[in-house]
Amino acid sequence: MNPFRMLLLLAFTLLTVSAASAQINQFAGKWKNVDPQTKGVTTIQIEISGSRIRMQTWGKCHPTDCAWGFAEGTAYAPSVASNLVETADTISTIYLTSFSQITLIVRPAEEGQIRVEVLTKFTDQSGRANTRRVDSFSRVEDGATNVRPLGKGAMPQIVARESDQRSYHRELACIAVAGSPAGICE
Repeated sequence: MNPFRMLLLLAFTLLTVSAASAQINQFAGKWKNVDPQTKGVTTIQIEISGSRIRMQTWGKCHPTDCAWGFAEGTAYAPSVASNLVETADTISTIYLTSFSQITLIVRPAEEGQIRVEVLTKFTDQSGRANTRRVDSFSRVEDGATNVRPLGKGAMPQIVARESDQRSYHRELACIAVAGSPAGICE
């Protein structure tokens, strides 16, 4: 067999095996953007309980990052017959503001990182172009952050509903516009 074909077959096999062994708990934890100069999402905390997901997101603001609040997440498996907890390979959540809908799509990446795609759809008739941004995040191994999957029992109440996010609207404006000038949150 051609060495190139053998290498291609090996790569395909490795990708298939790693996707099949994905688990929803791979997403649990606190994650920091690998780009310290990002003008977008800086930190994401993901909590898992069974197949339920709760996410908290922070965006770049000055002088401190802006908390977007908690949002319920959704897990996705490779097929409808899959066990979601054992095979989830993607999670997502949606944040709603008075001027936008922000969708976060989270997938595993190389070297234990996650890749987060942020899709911002402006709903305020401002004429701004909808934006897409993709960043890589590394897990924070800080014991003081109390980062771990949720234990057994009820999931805490999700608070990222539009009516509960009024205090976040100003902060979200800081990161929702691509290329925002520094200090827009001041």
